[in-house]
Amino acid sequence: MSPNECWQSHVAQGFEPVTVTPDEADELFRPHVIRTVQRCLINWNTNTYFHMGLEQYNGIKVAVGVDVKDGSRVWVREIDKFDGNELPGRLICVAEFAGNETRYVPKSYEDAAIENRAKAQLRLIGKKVERVEDQLRGSRLLEATSEPVIDVLAKPVIEPEVLELEATPVAVPQKPKRRVFGTDVELAAFALEQPDQLTENQKKILRGCLARKTDLDLFRLSNIDVDALRDTLRSDISTHKNQ
Repeated sequence: MSPNECWQSHVAQGFEPVTVTPDEADELFRPHVIRTVQRCLINWNTNTYFHMGLEQYNGIKVAVGVDVKDGSRVWVREIDKFDGNELPGRLICVAEFAGNETRYVPKSYEDAAIENRAKAQLRLIGKKVERVEDQLRGSRLLEATSEPVIDVLAKPVIEPEVLELEATPVAVPQKPKRRVFGTDVELAAFALEQPDQLTENQKKILRGCLARKTDLDLFRLSNIDVDALRDTLRSDISTHKNQ
């Protein structure tokens, strides 16, 4: 027999099916959650539902039936215990969305799930953006070295003060005023242009610069021919030895 034929055969034998109303049918497929009543209020899914019939249930746990499509109301029932299990019991009331919260439109269970999924997707996208930005920042960083940092601001060369003689009736030949250089780089450039005009103190300063790596790096960054400067100072030493 087909299912319909089997059903009709039982009806012919006196079977009377027990039917349920549409409201009862909805209740059969409505999920329930356990909540505690607080001053006639039920909190669920960040929504607040209110009914005066809950006044005598303050602080008591109840079974709250929810509609996954509609968050405007919930069905509040007592909790019956059967064989150690908690089951929805007598209907207490249908609590309506309070409307006194910051959310003016009640959020259904389905809406909450969509919102939570969207938030999770945004978090994943944010992490991907952070990884890409880290890679971009890493490509722009210069590799660190163990070499000392070059001090671009070179110390000025301190030259001894030139004492000027007071004018006297006797004609005294004036010594040419010494040229003062602001940095070692300027002194090195002058040495390459006019090596014969260098004083012993200036030569001593330049030899000290050539012995320090930071000064050598500074000279190279300033387009000073270090090898030519070194040869100039060496030739000056050789000239003095021959004399």
